Amino acid sequence: MKITIVQVPYDSGHRGRRMGAGPLRLVSGGIVERLSNMGHDVHMQAVETEADFTTEVGTAFELAAVIRREVRRAKRAGRLPIVLAGNCISAVGTVSALENPEVVWFDAHADLNTPDSTTSGFLDGMSLSVLLGRCWKEMAAALELRNVPANAVWLVGARDLDPAEASYLETSAVHRIAVNAPPETIAVALGRDVYLHIDLDVLDPGVGTVNRYATPGGFTVDRLLSALDTITSSGRLAAVALTAYDPSFDGNDKVLRAAFRITEHLASTAVISA
Repeated sequence: MKITIVQVPYDSGHRGRRMGAGPLRLVSGGIVERLSNMGHDVHMQAVETEADFTTEVGTAFELAAVIRREVRRAKRAGRLPIVLAGNCISAVGTVSALENPEVVWFDAHADLNTPDSTTSGFLDGMSLSVLLGRCWKEMAAALELRNVPANAVWLVGARDLDPAEASYLETSAVHRIAVNAPPETIAVALGRDVYLHIDLDVLDPGVGTVNRYATPGGFTVDRLLSALDTITSSGRLAAVALTAYDPSFDGNDKVLRAAFRITEHLASTAVISA
């Protein structure tokens, strides 16, 4: 398979800090070499900000524009884009590069806050809301992002929700899939090309501590791979992201090894869309 690794080593506008160190660790740990040794044609493209003074929102959308360009370039070349990003907001750039995709969002958190509902002010907690057109509309419009319909979003494994997010999901058409749901629950309904988003904290802390937001009740690696098979075998996979890995919480490299397993499995089983 032809693969482009898009490395986005930022967290809240800061390069190489907290979860921004995750993409750097995945690459220095050998993700490109591992995929290449499996016989895949792998190209690596680093994404950087040119801002003299970074700000969380401004830098996130600046990086999104570059991600959009690199994902489009990969797609034109018949390559599968795999985005390694510190933050989930990177999805805005990836989705804006695709043609009306469905979004399958694996995450311990819903990322469905807005500037009005957030209690933390963390932009990452608004990532899925941006894709749905619920906030940061002008910034998203500059990327020509088309709002993803709620019924084209699959939120998988979310278990740590803020009250406003839980309230939204009660009336929204977003599909919420539990960790223990049968894998085919997702596959039977996929009708368009898929953006597959894997926030690694969807894994159970028993696998390894992904970041400071790790929450019990998540996926084992084997169960996650089974769930991913329903998507990769569909022939509709358009782009992938692995996000939110903070190596400072992973002293024994358990999460690093899990991320390698996930990526290698995706590369071996994926049937990508044109």
